[in-house]
Formats: sequence, structure tokens, C-alpha cells
Amino acid sequence: MKLFIFSLVLVFMNSVFAAFDRPESVYVDSKYIYVSNMSGAGNLKDGIGWISKLNKKGQVLQEQWVKGLNAPKGLGVFKGQLYTSDIDEIVVIDIAKTSIQKISIPGAKLLNDISIDPTGNVYISDTFGAKIFKLDQATKKVSEVVSLKDAPNGLLLVGDVLYIAGYGKPKADGTGMEDGPKGGLSSYNLVSGELKSIIPDIGKIDGIQMLKDGKVVISVKLDEALYWVDLKEGRITGSLRGSSSIATFTDVADMGYDPTADLLYVPNTKTHDIQKIRLK
Repeated sequence: MKLFIFSLVLVFMNSVFAAFDRPESVYVDSKYIYVSNMSGAGNLKDGIGWISKLNKKGQVLQEQWVKGLNAPKGLGVFKGQLYTSDIDEIVVIDIAKTSIQKISIPGAKLLNDISIDPTGNVYISDTFGAKIFKLDQATKKVSEVVSLKDAPNGLLLVGDVLYIAGYGKPKADGTGMEDGPKGGLSSYNLVSGELKSIIPDIGKIDGIQMLKDGKVVISVKLDEALYWVDLKEGRITGSLRGSSSIATFTDVADMGYDPTADLLYVPNTKTHDIQKIRLK
């Protein structure tokens, strides 16, 4: 895979927020920043995971705003409700009341990222189970959307198209991942049912975000890098590596994005911090 040094956008690093324990996902709304902390292993029901709440300056308001979870990962907000995946459940948090509701997804192996459509339907990737589920906002029922060969991690919904960041090949018994195969970037049309490969064999892709200029950025764990992607042309147009002079991230996970300030928040699972990238 040929890579290009990213030169179209100036990238300024970095503020490091360090008040977390294995942060996996960041979500930014109009007032706050939410961070999911797995704390323990990402696939164990140990009850030690939590959600942190920060203000837009990056100051931690409540380190364990919602606690007693297992290994929360993807985050999304719809009409005052914060949704997070937690192994085989969706946890729905009333932001104002801080009350929680848990919705079980029978058969799920390791729920991961979340993407929400304009009507509040929640799409959830099951990485070890190689499936994508949907939580219907009106009925609160869960259904399977599609079964995949490439284990889905990050999700990005744009109109009727769900972009899927692949993490590689899951084990047949649903207990983990095979060591060798790389994941690719693909799309699934929710109306037509067409599944299409965009870029194969990239690596273990975790997060995927669309920026306000229409560009898409993905995080690739073992590469310790962010890649900018042209979805229409199906190619990588630039990269930012954690070993560069302006970045120090290692185990990059599911990024958060603030379009009003053009800020990208990159969680680092191994170093227990979040780095802020200002895009100009």
C-alpha cells in the first residue's frame, strides 16, 4: 500500500488530557466531551468501566460520571440520550438525569462502535461476531443488519450508506481475532443491501470520522497512525504517525471530532490519555 505524506492540511498538536484508564472512544457534543474508559480488559464483564465527562476546554468535570459498566466503547448522542456499547449490551444514559437503561443484544460477541441516523436508529458493530446490529428508536427492538467476513469496528453513517472500518478476520468461535489478516474499508447501502470494498488490506482499523470539509480520517492501531481517505477514489491521501515530531499517540482508538472548532480528539488506550489535534 503506497502512502502519501499529508500536506493538504496543517496539523497542530497537541494537548494531552490524562485522567483516564484505557480510553476507547470520544464523543463531542455542543457542550461536553464524553470518554468511554474500558479500564480492564475490553471483553470482560468486570463492572469496572466508566464514562468520563469533560467541558469543551478539556477539563475533566466528572472522571467517573457514569460507572459500573464493563468495557464501554463506542459513543453516540440522540435527543439527550448518550448511547454506548458494552460487550453484549447497549447502555442508554439520560444525560440530564444520569440514569441508565441496558438493552441486551442476544448473540453479540463484542459490541464496538456506534453510529446514529437522523431519526435516532442506532447502528452497532459487533467486532468478534462480524455483524452489524440496529436498535430501532421507535420500537426499541434490535435486529441484525448484515453479516460480514471482515470484522467491523468503526462505523460512519452518511445518508443511506454505512462506512465500515474493518479490523481483520474474527476467529470462528467469536472469541477474538486472527493474527494475520488485515482489515479494510468498505461500505454497506442500507437501502439496496449492496456491500462494497473501498480499500482492502489496510490494517486493524479502529475509528472512522468525517471532517467538516468532507474528508475522512481513520485510525489504524498497529500502524500507530491516522490516515486520511478519499472515499470516492478509494485511496489513502495522507497520514499522521504517532512517531512523528508533532504526535505521540500509540494505541489509537475511536476518535472524536468537534466540527465547530475543527478539533480531532485521539484516545490512546495504552498511554491512558487523549490528544487533541487542531486542523487548519
